[in-house]
Amino acid sequence: MRRSEFQFTNPNLTHLYFQINDDYSSDSGEDKVNMNIQINVRVKRDSRADGTDANTAIVEVIAKVGSKEANYPFYIEATEEAKFRWNEETLGEKDVNILLNQNAAALLLSYLRPIISNVTSSSPYGRFDLPFINLT
Repeated sequence: MRRSEFQFTNPNLTHLYFQINDDYSSDSGEDKVNMNIQINVRVKRDSRADGTDANTAIVEVIAKVGSKEANYPFYIEATEEAKFRWNEETLGEKDVNILLNQNAAALLLSYLRPIISNVTSSSPYGRFDLPFINLT
């Protein structure tokens, strides 16, 4: 087994907002609600003094579940970030872009899943488990 040329620092939760919707009412009488899920990815590439890209970047994944305005039981917004680095001699620009925008985002979502599940489990509407998301 070989160590990957794409590495990261320990991810950090940098933002968490949770709000219960006191006006929520289930019109259908069903326990499960089709929650609105929005995932955004931000990649901030580091630059060298000469203006070229360095082989590091900070990737943020912002997950928003539910809505403050619509008829959802709650709204949660969470941001997870980590610094990624790679060997620029063995990874081309196209591969780096895929790794940063898809692989890094999927990795960071895996850190957000238990946080969202844990926070929402304390709500009167029960736990919400963030499903797997296709980031391609």
